[in-house]
Amino acid sequence: MTPNANPSGLGSIVRTIPVWQREHHRVTRAEDILSSTSVMQRMRRLRQMGLAYHAFPLAEHSRFIHSVGTAYWAMRMLDGLTARQQNLQRRNAALLAEMESRLGGDLSLELVVRTYALIHDVGLLPLGHTLKLQLRRFEEESRFSETFGLSVGRMAEECAELCASEVEARELSVYLALAEAAAHAPRLLRGEPLPDTLHFRTKLSQDALSKAIPVLCFVYDLVHGVYAADLLDWFVRDMTAMGVAADVPRLLVDSGTVVVAEPGSPAHPLAQTGLPSPIFRYGIDCEGSDGGGGIDALLQLAAMHRARLAVVLTGAYSDRKFAADAMLDKAFRILASRGDPSISSFGGLDALLRKGDDEFLTELQGRLSALGRANPIADLQLGRLPISVFQATGDEVDTLQGLARRDPYSAAGRDSIEKELASDLGCDPDDILVGASPRHMQGKEPTTLVRVAGLQWQPLSSIAASSGFASDMAVLAGQYSAGRRIMVLLHQRAIKEQPLLRGACERLFK
Repeated sequence: MTPNANPSGLGSIVRTIPVWQREHHRVTRAEDILSSTSVMQRMRRLRQMGLAYHAFPLAEHSRFIHSVGTAYWAMRMLDGLTARQQNLQRRNAALLAEMESRLGGDLSLELVVRTYALIHDVGLLPLGHTLKLQLRRFEEESRFSETFGLSVGRMAEECAELCASEVEARELSVYLALAEAAAHAPRLLRGEPLPDTLHFRTKLSQDALSKAIPVLCFVYDLVHGVYAADLLDWFVRDMTAMGVAADVPRLLVDSGTVVVAEPGSPAHPLAQTGLPSPIFRYGIDCEGSDGGGGIDALLQLAAMHRARLAVVLTGAYSDRKFAADAMLDKAFRILASRGDPSISSFGGLDALLRKGDDEFLTELQGRLSALGRANPIADLQLGRLPISVFQATGDEVDTLQGLARRDPYSAAGRDSIEKELASDLGCDPDDILVGASPRHMQGKEPTTLVRVAGLQWQPLSSIAASSGFASDMAVLAGQYSAGRRIMVLLHQRAIKEQPLLRGACERLFK
């Protein structure tokens, strides 16, 4: 626990809830109020794995339980900093006290972490990352600062009504402001401009924000970094949904440390920054001499990064999930051919941020029905997914792109390929769907800070490249790209055309 864990009633524990097997989260008054807002309750209507339930029936868990789970693992990681009584943990305790002092004597670092962990996903549109990262829809229009800011602003308004007093409301509003600023910590550190309308702009002075940024970098790492509480909950929940045993890496959780990253050092995320002072970061100490987890902690960390790759490649882009995404993409392309499928046509960002997954799909189905064409969303909601006829993976994708002389990564390219194949078969283009996964497959380089065998703090990928420890971590980001693929699918009503379509694909691509 941090030195000033419960400075007020907002930090008091009001109930305990199960979040995982034999794991229970102690809910604070602040989290209880935040969870009662319509913004957080909407998280119950967003599935953590999007359309993956078509491939994995267990994947019905919501963003709400993931958010609460992330808050739980954030507390476990925070507790792990001082779990043992050795030199490393004593240094961690002193640095935690220093961070809390920088926030101000009346604020709790623990409550900042809890608040950010709980709300870290509130800016997501319906279907989570599917629309933006996997289908590249709404990308130019839906900027994170806007969606997150709109959601935090609504939470602040509702909390003012839910709090017991004006004093409590003002205090919680400050924690919301710090949590929002933590979400933008990398941008703030780079000196990027952010809208003046954001909640934290109205609650934090520039001086207070400048003092908080070094601490908020640590909060960001702990909650939402590459290895963080977000990944821990994702790991245990999504792996289980995919039918894979997920053992909690307890040594790793208890091997964390506070890293003081000096500008220009390998531990600092930027080569140059407008902030001349050091920042605080979260890292994994793989030294075993004074309280670190040793080589076993490093092995568990590498295993976590491999697990993320597995969830992306075999979960987010499994065959049936891929087919479901292709149906959603087809629906947007049909709308684009008849009108405007932009955010404004769905009522704008604020309207989308009030919808759950199924509400959005129902609206989409209704709009397609009005066009009088084939309705892939109606089929999707009935579980009638198209069948895979042809696919290419990895480097084959680039080869096929050149052979077909069309870009399957563009909506126009997919339309063109479908029309040519349909013409070859003499069938309806709506019976054929072309899907393309993103080139980088949501890839992330394993940049978690580690210290091994006397080496200075640096990202895991750098350690792997220079020392040979967990050597695959040096090339992990490339493995996401190697998993990319394109797929040609056929509607079940045209299943008799399967052999002919396969032949048409071979003629077009080979």
